[in-house]
Amino acid sequence: MEQQAVSKYLVNGVVLWKKYTIVQRLDSGGFGNTYLATDSMGMQVVVKEFYISGVCSRGCDSRSVIVSVDENKGLYSKQKEKFIREARRIHALNHPNIVKVLDAFEENDTAYYVMNYIDGQSLAHMSRPIHEEVAKDYLRQILSALEYVHNRGLLHLDIKPSNIMIDRQGNAILIDFGASKQLDTTSMTTSGIAYTPGYAPIEQMNNNEKGLGTHSDMYSLGATLYNILTGRKPPMPSEIMDEGFPTFPLGLSSEVASLIVNMMKVPSKERIKNVAEIKRKYGSFLGYDSSLDSDSEQDLGSETVPGDDSGQVTIPGQKTVREKQDSESKQNRNSRKWASIIIVVIVILLGVVVAQVIDKFVDESIETTADTPSSPTTYKDNSFSSQNNEVKDAPREAVPEQLATEPAAQEEAPISEPVVEEKKSRDGYYSYNGYFSKGDDQWAVKIKFTLNGNKVSNCSYENVAMGLKPVTWDASFDGSQLIIYGKNHGKPMTIYLQFDDESGNIMSGTVGDMSVKLYR
Repeated sequence: MEQQAVSKYLVNGVVLWKKYTIVQRLDSGGFGNTYLATDSMGMQVVVKEFYISGVCSRGCDSRSVIVSVDENKGLYSKQKEKFIREARRIHALNHPNIVKVLDAFEENDTAYYVMNYIDGQSLAHMSRPIHEEVAKDYLRQILSALEYVHNRGLLHLDIKPSNIMIDRQGNAILIDFGASKQLDTTSMTTSGIAYTPGYAPIEQMNNNEKGLGTHSDMYSLGATLYNILTGRKPPMPSEIMDEGFPTFPLGLSSEVASLIVNMMKVPSKERIKNVAEIKRKYGSFLGYDSSLDSDSEQDLGSETVPGDDSGQVTIPGQKTVREKQDSESKQNRNSRKWASIIIVVIVILLGVVVAQVIDKFVDESIETTADTPSSPTTYKDNSFSSQNNEVKDAPREAVPEQLATEPAAQEEAPISEPVVEEKKSRDGYYSYNGYFSKGDDQWAVKIKFTLNGNKVSNCSYENVAMGLKPVTWDASFDGSQLIIYGKNHGKPMTIYLQFDDESGNIMSGTVGDMSVKLYR
């Protein structure tokens, strides 16, 4: 008799650590399952279970976790130790806008940690777009949490709407530190981790360990802010580099647009570095205390952020908080002095204007007014260019009426040969970072290959999410589709890929029942 397949999730009613009873599954990701549970006192808690999708399976007892492939056992053990270590590290954090880890333990050949239950919903489940003032309130709270975390040498590395809970009192709480890393100025030891496309900075997508820092969390938070304010999926770093930052909808202030753009700069050196920099440059807009020290601040300069059909939103150079204070104070001190001066100036100007009017009247009574041609006029064409997403707003000379009504001189156009568009060559070396995805689960991968005509050489595949070494696989190319022939746990695995654009910066396709997205 064939044995029935066992679910990869814990079933309701299972008791962990003789204390926590599973009520229902809440969510699952590439590295774990999350459950609602009750403790021995009947209080609701959240239990996170370490479980690598694609590597682990559930035992026949519906509880134990099994790693059947021997080559994955070392990786699984190492990742499980990190899971417990990071849970204990987060347990030491004590901040009102950070979820509290209550317990951590090992059982069922895996690991768990327990968090306090938040009665509310995540930003991902809230109706979007969110009003700007509400979003600013959430942003201030998460910035407070990140400042606390960063000051203790810890990075979150997975900030996104689903990892920010809003309770019934409107408190924003940062959750799920599963991807968090300890920041060490001398060395940073990380392994390949799953990331969320659109919310991960380029250094994280490239698994650039030395490039990670507080600026990495700033990018993810900026992408989150973009999502909740526009209701749109954040652009990928490659899209920003190739096409520029996408347009913002009408109604958003230039300050919040500037903040998002500067938090999501693709090169980390150009990006906002930390919470302190946000407070210095946008403190007044976000409602922070204006007494912040801005001695080391650099002016953002003037930056133009794309607008919608009605025109561009121009963001002027941001003044520092102290500069604004000094300017306002100076104006208040001089207001009384200028009041008296202005009155005298107005009287003088009135006298000059009256004299000019009288002179003009006398001149016109003596001289005959000659007809003069009208000066060229200008107009604004606010039509939207779909080719480059830029708003046309250039002055043009009006066409004289006589020329506009007369037919243009007919000139015989030279006969030209038809232009045959030459097909773009795909020859060259390609190196991509990307991910496989199936439902909510995602795995980071890296694929490299060289094209010469339809010949593919040096094709390598690296499972970054599991930290496996690159392997060389056979591949073919028919001019439009790349086919990679590999293996997964000894079974054939074929990857089908196609170029998404002329530049070759993006490829997408399928592998089995998973989708593939790669970025150069």
